[in-house]
Amino acid sequence: MPLTRTIASPIKDLAAPSGLAVQLQPDGKFKLDWMDNTNAETGFELQYRYNNGNWISASSQLPANATTTSVTLSQAGTYEFRIRSVRTTDASTWSNTASIVKSTSDTPLPPTSLNASTMDEAIILAWSPVIGASAYRLERSLSGQNNWSVVYEGTESHYDDKYITPDASYDYRVYAISGNVVSQASEIRTQLSPPTTKPSDIVAVAESDKIINLSWKEIQGANSYIIERSTDGTNWKKIATVTNATTYQNRSLAAATTYFYRISSAWYTVTMETSDIVIVKTKLASTIVPTLKVTSSQIGITDVPHHTIQWAQLFY
Repeated sequence: MPLTRTIASPIKDLAAPSGLAVQLQPDGKFKLDWMDNTNAETGFELQYRYNNGNWISASSQLPANATTTSVTLSQAGTYEFRIRSVRTTDASTWSNTASIVKSTSDTPLPPTSLNASTMDEAIILAWSPVIGASAYRLERSLSGQNNWSVVYEGTESHYDDKYITPDASYDYRVYAISGNVVSQASEIRTQLSPPTTKPSDIVAVAESDKIINLSWKEIQGANSYIIERSTDGTNWKKIATVTNATTYQNRSLAAATTYFYRISSAWYTVTMETSDIVIVKTKLASTIVPTLKVTSSQIGITDVPHHTIQWAQLFY
């Protein structure tokens, strides 16, 4: 039964409340705040109206000096609130009117302000919390392919997506969940994933029995590269740090020996990612056979005029 009050006219020495504001809380209640401008009241009268209907008292009289209260109204629609100071049968004028729209009783509004950015090797996503939502569901698709899959479901209104392919474009959308009811999808946000920091296109060539030349593709964001070598693929030794270049010549190696190499990109003192392993073998050592010159007379050939027999220099 609505509370009614009969008051002849506003009392001049009973100042009206001001600054009335309303918010819809996650628990579905309306929270109202105002400024009390008098000490002469014995309480406050709060009224609301629904979808431009008649004004109805929202509760029994509120206590004197109060500046906040909560009201439970379950139906979806537009609500307006107003409040005034009361004293026995006297009352002030009404405060300003505060209005708010409540979505459907069960279905939360879709999240808004979905933002995406990149950091390190992840896409960072965040969106505005939704009143009445108990959880969120974030979905991802390769851009333009409409192959959506859930990448996150939880209570936080942000997520770091690390399970991505470098240099790929992704679409994201998010839903609000209340109980078993899911909202409409948010707007779609498209984001390009960070480029890879893993050195690639590594070429290792044995120039000789003592030299191996290495080259690789430049990595965006790296200002140096760490070169490591192994003779068994398990035990590694750092042999160089290269800056402002994507090539390296490894000298003084053993002949006919298999070497394993890997390269890590770095940003100052921070190592980012390590490449796949490349394997290369140095060439056989060069064997030089001295040139031998003899004459026929020196080897006892008497029937051949003075001849020279010569062995060429051979390399293996």
